[in-house]
Amino acid sequence: MVALKYFQQAKVPVIVNMAAGAPITEQYAPPQVADSYVFRLAASDSIQTARLVTEAVDKMHFSKFALLGDNTPYGRQGVEHLRTALAKRGIKPVFEGGFDIGQTDMQGIVSQSKTAGAQALLVWGIGPELAAIAKTRAKAGWKVPMLGSWTLSLDNFIANAGPAGDGALMTQTFIAEPITSRRQEFLISYRKQSGQEQIPSAVSAAQGYDSMLLLAAAIKQAGNTSGTAVRDALETLHAPVYGVVTTYNQPYSHTDHEAISGDMVVTGEIRDKHIAYAHKEEITAIIVGRRTERK
Repeated sequence: MVALKYFQQAKVPVIVNMAAGAPITEQYAPPQVADSYVFRLAASDSIQTARLVTEAVDKMHFSKFALLGDNTPYGRQGVEHLRTALAKRGIKPVFEGGFDIGQTDMQGIVSQSKTAGAQALLVWGIGPELAAIAKTRAKAGWKVPMLGSWTLSLDNFIANAGPAGDGALMTQTFIAEPITSRRQEFLISYRKQSGQEQIPSAVSAAQGYDSMLLLAAAIKQAGNTSGTAVRDALETLHAPVYGVVTTYNQPYSHTDHEAISGDMVVTGEIRDKHIAYAHKEEITAIIVGRRTERK
């Protein structure tokens, strides 16, 4: 958030391809500024939380939730968005709890969530702390679902949580399965160049890769690397860009710098320490292709 003002002042386009906080693009969106140089290729918190609530309420038919978030702006904003998404359904959380970065003792918030009658845990944080929650829940023999943002797909959650992480559900833009030829080529190239069989953060890798494709397309269309010319080109890309997350058809406009919309997000599930599609029908939707709905 602090660094972005320097890109804006220098008129240098920046594509944020991991951070999900909604204010990242909102702070420089028109009419606050005439022209924004801040773009994003990641699912914002508002999109992810809405998707999680749809999963938990409409598909899993739960109505009693504990909201657990880390005590950082990321965690607090995530919990706030979850609370708002639930409120739209007329649902109030039965418990809300916070935890610090590096905290390993989650007995208190897990016990309070159970006592409050939570049917599921909606969590917002980074891998290691979420793993501590998963292990505490498993140790207590409390078999309630755990749902959270894309960070549940990080290796530092899966490795630390071990078997306690199985069944966790998370919002994703990319799951490392070769369901299209582009994804297969991407995964093969990654393994060849990195020497690693598994991508530590597949979502980050895919979004980072696609953001470079969009930037390259914008530079080609602009015919130069002037900041203003590249920004204009990003907002008016003429041809589709074939990425590994999706195919981008005019992903940005002058007033909307979010490349990812709600219809591009899927639900991932941890199965035996690997991320899989929670719903097979979402695979078909991706293969057919999706289009961002312009605001």
